[in-house]
Amino acid sequence: MTFHTFGDSHAWKPFCSIPGVEIHHLGPMLCYTVGRLKHDRTNGLNIQPTVKPGDTACFCFGEIDCRCHIHKHVTADRGHKQVIDQIVTDYFIALMENENLVPGVRMVVYNVVPPARFPGTQQNPDYPFLGNNEERVAYSRHFNTAIAWNCKEASYTFIDVYDKYADEGGCLNPFYSDGHVHINNPVFIIEAIKELL
Repeated sequence: MTFHTFGDSHAWKPFCSIPGVEIHHLGPMLCYTVGRLKHDRTNGLNIQPTVKPGDTACFCFGEIDCRCHIHKHVTADRGHKQVIDQIVTDYFIALMENENLVPGVRMVVYNVVPPARFPGTQQNPDYPFLGNNEERVAYSRHFNTAIAWNCKEASYTFIDVYDKYADEGGCLNPFYSDGHVHINNPVFIIEAIKELL
């Protein structure tokens, strides 16, 4: 049985430091995009043919949404929770369709990691930080609340190590980061995976 990760760069880092994990880095794909393309196996998410019955598929999306997209869609009439809830609902439709492709696959969803504190973190100009630190913490925490609820409804496993990697303000603790937006030290993720297997 193989443990697979699918997602943006968070499916690669820090999972690349964990022996035996098979990584499927899909580039800077948004959680929103996975949901928007939920019925499109050519351009969207597709776990076939790499995942076999009995394998674990772990999905790692949402950090880019929280870093530089949610803030653009918040209005006086539509708060961040409504924006996020719709994204996550569509995301889970895509996950359920993928689950149906591989009988016996174990479905796992990884939390959105704590947002990097800014200023103080190197910024990618193509994917800038939008919203202040407190707002991006709120986006990330609600994203994880929505993921947790949907995991419970779908009988999926939720890997939630957010608080173990967060500082006192809910941002990514620099001690565990790569100096940018990724977790560098997989110590708590390894513990969570061991509990799964």
